[in-house]
Amino acid sequence: MFRTWPALLVLSATAVSMTACGSPPAGSPGPRPDAESETLVSREDFAVPTPARPLETAYSGRIEAGAEAGCWLLRTADERTYVLVGEIATVRAGDEVTLRARLDPERVTSCNAGPVLVVSGVDHP
Repeated sequence: MFRTWPALLVLSATAVSMTACGSPPAGSPGPRPDAESETLVSREDFAVPTPARPLETAYSGRIEAGAEAGCWLLRTADERTYVLVGEIATVRAGDEVTLRARLDPERVTSCNAGPVLVVSGVDHP
C-alpha cells in the first residue's frame, strides 16, 4: 500500500494541473465574446491560386518565315505577329491558315518576333 502512494500523488497532481490549463489566469477578464472571430483564419487565406490553362482559340492569318532558321510566324489581318510552336509541320511561308492554338505568354523563344502560340491544329482553307 505504501508503494502505490507516490503513484497516486503523481496522478493527482497531473489531474489538477491539467484541469488548470483550460481556465484563464486568476484576475484576468477572460476572452472577449468577439475574440474568436478575430483570431480564426479561413483556409482560403492560405490557398495558392492555380493559374487556369488558357483555352484554345482560332487564329487566322498568313504564315511567314522568321528571321531565325526554324522560326515560323503567323501575321494576322490586324498586323499582329505570333511565333508558332507545336503542331506546325504542315505550314509553309505564304499559306493562309486558321490555327487552333493557345497563347503562352510565359514561353520565350529565340525567334524574338512576338508572343508565342502553341498550335494544336492547322486548317488550310
